[in-house]
Amino acid sequence: MPVRVYFGFLGRFPLESRESAVLKTSIIEAVPPGDYNVEILCEADDAQLLLERARRSYPDAIPYIQSALGSVRHTRTEAAEPGGANPNHRGGPAMELRNHSVMFCDGVRQWPPKWLQTYGRGTVSVSGEVGVLEAVFLSQVVINKVYLLMHTVEGNAYLGTLIFEKLRSAKDVFDFLQGCINKPLSAIGALDLPDNFGG
Repeated sequence: MPVRVYFGFLGRFPLESRESAVLKTSIIEAVPPGDYNVEILCEADDAQLLLERARRSYPDAIPYIQSALGSVRHTRTEAAEPGGANPNHRGGPAMELRNHSVMFCDGVRQWPPKWLQTYGRGTVSVSGEVGVLEAVFLSQVVINKVYLLMHTVEGNAYLGTLIFEKLRSAKDVFDFLQGCINKPLSAIGALDLPDNFGG
């Protein structure tokens, strides 16, 4: 579904709801010229749940969910438990995510990402490690790119991009950030990663 419809639909649900969790397990794809589509990765029963909710509260999403129901993609993401130990840290030297070498691409620092407002009242620019991570997407078009969705206490939503030199780095960071959903960006930036992470 178009990113505009996705964010409008996602905004209808509490952060801790089943619907929100299903919607956040997604892939974002660039669609020329300059737009994005979001593909939700879920089981058929979750797609049916979303369809029922769309019928009640957000009709704009109905045609996209209906067309996808015939070809639902299945996925199982094993994310780290929030607040638990870093599953990627296997001993040895460690470094905070914000300063880790994996967060540099062609010598340019990628963390924190630059934020583009996608939802909310008015236009409010933000920068830095602000807000709470709401969702993470692995690009299927540019294979070394990860998108982050975050929201602020004011209720505004922002999209940020991380670009990596290697596909493995992008996948490792994507998997790691899946375990950081609902954590503040400042806390995520302070998490330790092994020195060889994403290598």
